[in-house]
Amino acid sequence: MKKYLGHDWETHESWHPVVIRRKGNLLDDVIFLSSWLNEYCPNADEDYDAWAHPDDEFSDSRHRSVYFFRDPEVAMLFALKWS
Repeated sequence: MKKYLGHDWETHESWHPVVIRRKGNLLDDVIFLSSWLNEYCPNADEDYDAWAHPDDEFSDSRHRSVYFFRDPEVAMLFALKWS
């Protein structure tokens, strides 16, 4: 468990968080984001976790998501690309 933004998350304590806001379109939010994660996080759940931001409505197409990355360099690249 990791405490971040005042919430407990079911992820590794040592992983690095990044918060992004969804762009609201299928191409960016599903296709390009998934491709990026497949390239930089080939071991999927062993490399990152993703959760909907607890203060947002998941049904809102521009909700925030919280990602936790094992590798700090990947977290930084993700933040630069997607936030």
